[in-house]
Amino acid sequence: MPNTFSADSIEYFQEMYDSNFSTTRYHELKHLFNDNVIPEIVSILEQVKKKISKTYRNLSFEGDDEHLGRGYGQAGPAKFGWGAIVREGRTKHSDLQLFLALRHDYIRFGFYLPNTGDFQTVFNSTNQRILGNRVLFDDMLEDLKSEHGIVLGRKTMAMESGEPAPLRRNYPDYPDVDILEEKELSILGGIPTHKASATNLVELLTEKFLALKPMYDFLMI
Repeated sequence: MPNTFSADSIEYFQEMYDSNFSTTRYHELKHLFNDNVIPEIVSILEQVKKKISKTYRNLSFEGDDEHLGRGYGQAGPAKFGWGAIVREGRTKHSDLQLFLALRHDYIRFGFYLPNTGDFQTVFNSTNQRILGNRVLFDDMLEDLKSEHGIVLGRKTMAMESGEPAPLRRNYPDYPDVDILEEKELSILGGIPTHKASATNLVELLTEKFLALKPMYDFLMI
């Protein structure tokens, strides 16, 4: 089973980026998305879920549209490959995600929870937990950054680098306010795509998701 992304998967998003995510280019290359990107995301996350299942209980991941991003949608070609592990009974549209994303220059991973649609109930409850213990939340973030290179991130546009960028803290003592204004909670790390061939992503994501478990407990339990 693949434990990292192939050169074909990396090439697909680089080619799509270079074409400004052209629909024409997508139809020329969509076999790479269907035959490489998606099966590799499924393989990696299935293996990761198995490795973390004794620490994270009641998680779900299936190789279907409830856990994977599509190659083409209403906004045109997907700007990244995406897969998400969530709690049983939930989908990537309604729960905090343990995600893996392949962009044109970076592989990203961590937690993702937007304040939109069916996510809002979970988003509001997690942000209330942050509000209730802001100091502990920031202390945990500092540990994740110093020990694992994981940051509280900001939104990243499709044509930007996928390197995780820290959220601008306009209210340094009030992380819940900054997160609310950003309209998403993103706690993530990443590696450049050129390192993919030399990286066992299954082992890397397992390490990072286990490091994130205390934060998960703080936010979700």
